[in-house]
Amino acid sequence: MLLVGERRGRCSEARSSRFLGLLSALPIQVTGVADLSMPVDLLSLARRHGLSAYDADYLRLSIRGGIPMATQDKKLVNAASECGVGLWLI
Repeated sequence: MLLVGERRGRCSEARSSRFLGLLSALPIQVTGVADLSMPVDLLSLARRHGLSAYDADYLRLSIRGGIPMATQDKKLVNAASECGVGLWLI
């Protein structure tokens, strides 16, 4: 996605590199899919807040992990606020 942004003039190579550096410094934890209710949760969140499946999954992970999320997407900001998820506005 960064490469597409660069190609479309939305960000520079330097800004992409800075983002990747910041991202690699975060304590990111990868979780497995052990919850069989996950697809139902995703559909419910997506429908309730008018989100894509990708955004609903991002919201679900923040809710599940009790961690704030970073986004500039207005629908996702509103959904996070309604669900009590903290936000890092970027």
